[in-house]
Amino acid sequence: MIFRLTSRTTVEHYLKRDNRILLPVGSTEQHGSFGLIGTDHLITEKIAEAVAEKTNTMVAPTIPFGMSVHHTAFKGCITIKPTAIIALFNDIFWSLNHQGFHRILILNGHGGNKNTYSAMMSELLNDYPDLKVKFRSWWEGEGVTEFIQKRYGIEEGHHCSPSELSIIMYLFPEYITKQRTKYRQMPERPVFETAARFKELFPDGIVGSNPNLANREDGEKLFNLCVTAFTKEMDLNWQ
Repeated sequence: MIFRLTSRTTVEHYLKRDNRILLPVGSTEQHGSFGLIGTDHLITEKIAEAVAEKTNTMVAPTIPFGMSVHHTAFKGCITIKPTAIIALFNDIFWSLNHQGFHRILILNGHGGNKNTYSAMMSELLNDYPDLKVKFRSWWEGEGVTEFIQKRYGIEEGHHCSPSELSIIMYLFPEYITKQRTKYRQMPERPVFETAARFKELFPDGIVGSNPNLANREDGEKLFNLCVTAFTKEMDLNWQ
């Protein structure tokens, strides 16, 4: 069930039988020459909606912005500071917990969110002892990591990866015009001190990835693996 497409009474009836909810999060930032700016939140939104349908659970409205300050030298980036993310989720956690949603699976689509969300959990969860929260990135799902490693190896890289672009090509083929890009390995992941330095190091916005490997067939396989993995996740390890 999609939260924003239900009524108050539907939510009331739902909470009499279940207290779980999925919360997709991502970012709004460049993904190379042909990847969609909304890649990171579009992927988690579609996975979460499919999982909610299979598990007969709720999916909350997607949070489309994340910690993307290192992308701000490129056009198309909307970023949120870590302090703002923590403040936002303090209100989200309070609202959901107050309503009766006590188990939240946050499904993440942006690697740059991980440190912020880890700090957020440490800060906020002590304030909500009845709340159980799991934070998972889509590429960490059971069977998903193995597929990516086997299929792309080192060419998966860190940003504009063939795995995420494959899923986008599968979900939104009408918006993709694939272009050849130059693949460059990244010897060591540097410290990204400023957005300007990030663009200097990666002028095409691609971080050690080979987008040329992306294809719709892989995207369909990855999407289905994710749905299977997080369908199981909804029923496991809420302690």
